[in-house]
Amino acid sequence: MNLRAPKISPPFTSSTEEEKDVLNERLNLYKDKLDDQWSGIKHDLSEYGKRAAIIGGVVLGVYGLLNLILPEADEEEELHVVEDRRPVKKAGIGIPLAGAIQSILWTVAMSWAKEKVRDFVVADKPANIESEE
Repeated sequence: MNLRAPKISPPFTSSTEEEKDVLNERLNLYKDKLDDQWSGIKHDLSEYGKRAAIIGGVVLGVYGLLNLILPEADEEEELHVVEDRRPVKKAGIGIPLAGAIQSILWTVAMSWAKEKVRDFVVADKPANIESEE
């Protein structure tokens, strides 16, 4: 295939069929190259989308699990205490202990999620390297 620019002759002096054939060959070549690049981009985007969905699912799962397990503070109770204006009793060891346990559980859950995401990315990496070759 001749990839040099075709020599364009003045109109009606020669056969334009040869020039049309050369231009159509070049058009098909560039169209094939663009199609190959586009399919590669679509494949990469689908892989990244799958990873993002899995990571988002893990984070959402951990968040939901922690919301079910750990107690939540009621805003109404806090407002009621402010309006009551009774002398506040000193808190026992229960409230700080609950906060410490909540903090430890949150740390463990996030480190577990981080390990799962890292394992997924590392396990997926060799498959991508082989597919790119």
